[in-house]
Amino acid sequence: METKKQIRTEILKRRSALSKDEVADKSRAICRKIVSCEQFVQAEIILLYLDFNHEVETGLIWEKAQKMGKHVAAPRLIGSQMVFARIQSEKDLIPGKWGIPEPKKNCPVIREHDSRTVVIMPGVAFDCSRNRIGYGGGYYDRYFAGYDSVYKIAAAYDLQIVEQVPAEPFDLKPDCIVTESHIYAG
Repeated sequence: METKKQIRTEILKRRSALSKDEVADKSRAICRKIVSCEQFVQAEIILLYLDFNHEVETGLIWEKAQKMGKHVAAPRLIGSQMVFARIQSEKDLIPGKWGIPEPKKNCPVIREHDSRTVVIMPGVAFDCSRNRIGYGGGYYDRYFAGYDSVYKIAAAYDLQIVEQVPAEPFDLKPDCIVTESHIYAG
């Protein structure tokens, strides 16, 4: 079995080879599926990663969530910890660590999450059993360790699905993975 590092390197290489048009087309298909899923429709709070470097684009999800009257929050790093802060427009964002957009310091942090909260999370690679390889920082693993009632949706391209991901007990496993052609759910 390949190591997480080997899988991460290979998938990031494949993902970065996608053209802008491919990213946009695949992202639209993935986002349409996400915003129509029951958990998203019923959610009050959407915790949403802000796409960067050929990730599935999440702007359509943000737009739909706002039209539906949902609270949207995005991740912000504070040292080695991640928090989610409420955002209402692009004016609430600044370049954060590695240039990834994140909420400004004056955006209110959302600290309470329950079954009315859905997180749309990134990742590098996944398998059909919903095991996930992130970027190696463990931010999502640590943050969501105490939030079992939060419904976790991973947005990924088909090319990010591999045969098997080496998984550790502490690795965060999304409730479902949405790609342009499949939904992998438990």
